[in-house]
Amino acid sequence: MEGKAKEAFQAYLIETQYFPRPEMIMVGKLTTCSFTEVQPFIFNAKIIEWLDTVNLNVYVVPVKDGWFSCIKNGDNDLTHGLFIDRQSATEAAIKKAVEIYNEKYKEQ
Repeated sequence: MEGKAKEAFQAYLIETQYFPRPEMIMVGKLTTCSFTEVQPFIFNAKIIEWLDTVNLNVYVVPVKDGWFSCIKNGDNDLTHGLFIDRQSATEAAIKKAVEIYNEKYKEQ
């Protein structure tokens, strides 16, 4: 994640008190790891939660031959691609949604 999206996402994590600081995450109750070392499925879930707050809805749909990644941007749906597994579809949809966010807010 990069650009305005990274800044906004880190601010969201602090606002929602998920991370005490943007570079840290609590793992269980006793240990910490860096912001970039958090387990991908937890990190992806928090990114998707944040994207929902900025009206970019990311979801994946199971189909016969794999998974479609989709992004709903306001009234516009974008089917991003077909993937062999849910994780790949989710990561691709998040990446595309972050690109959309950065493009929308690049001038601000």
